[in-house]
Amino acid sequence: MVQKQMSTRAAAAYLATYGVPMHVSVRVLTGPNKRPPAQHEDGTFWFEIIRAAGMTYGG
Repeated sequence: MVQKQMSTRAAAAYLATYGVPMHVSVRVLTGPNKRPPAQHEDGTFWFEIIRAAGMTYGG
C-alpha cells in the first residue's frame, strides 16, 4: 500500500523500520503480486492505522 500511494523507495524505508532485510524488500517490491486482491477498502493509509493506535513510544 505504501508503494502504491507513495513510492517504492518509501515502501522500502517503511519495511526497513520493521527489520525486513533489503534483499527481501527488493524482491517483494519489484516482483509480481502473487496474492489475490484484498477484500478491504484500499483507501486506508498505513499511517492512519498507526495514528489511530495512539502513541506507542516515550514514557
